[in-house]
Amino acid sequence: MHGVSAIVPAAGLSKRMGGQNKLLLPYGETTVVGVVVKTLFECGLDVIVVTGRDAELVEKAVAPAKTAFNPDFEQGMGTSIAVGARAVPEGNAILIALGDMPALIGETVDAIIASGSEDKIVVPHYLGSPDVPGHPVLFGASFRWALTRLSGDTGAKPILESNPDSVVTIHFRGALKGIDTPRDI
Repeated sequence: MHGVSAIVPAAGLSKRMGGQNKLLLPYGETTVVGVVVKTLFECGLDVIVVTGRDAELVEKAVAPAKTAFNPDFEQGMGTSIAVGARAVPEGNAILIALGDMPALIGETVDAIIASGSEDKIVVPHYLGSPDVPGHPVLFGASFRWALTRLSGDTGAKPILESNPDSVVTIHFRGALKGIDTPRDI
């Protein structure tokens, strides 16, 4: 496998957060999305953060990561993944790491990448919710074109569903939950 680029969708509307942009909330010494980007950088990845809502503030929070603006961010996660995938260098695998999961650790990212290949999709499952596919998800380079064509709000789920023989499942202890409501902080 060549290189790996991480796409961090950070363009959403944070509707369940009651108006605040959850990605910009303080978390540790930075912000929610800042922690995710820091973890990915520490894993040696090329990081592309897809912005939309509050683009300038998100760019500032994730510097020095590369950013790509999604003009259609209100249409959903699929559009953000597509914008990010188009910014990934040809031949790179793509790790989709959600910007609202600051509990993500480098060991998890490294294990997912180590399980990947050009034609595989690596999906983590956490013992805290073993029947639910988790994040981040690694797509081998052969899936880049399909990722650039996504739309709507289902993320990359259609690619997973149409390529079941390419999916590799790996298991981790615990759980990795996102921040969706004020209770989750």
